[in-house]
Amino acid sequence: MSVVVFAIRGCKCGEGWWMFMALYVMDIIKYIFNALYKTYKMIVDYILNTH
Repeated sequence: MSVVVFAIRGCKCGEGWWMFMALYVMDIIKYIFNALYKTYKMIVDYILNTH
């Protein structure tokens, strides 16, 4: 929801667009890190369970 609000504000003022882009990039990075962490945990659990 906050990303949509920032997108609307970004149309009105130039600085808001950069904030919107920064939030968007941060969301992507958070998503990638979350996926990597889950994969890492799965691998560690698998190794611990098999050995």
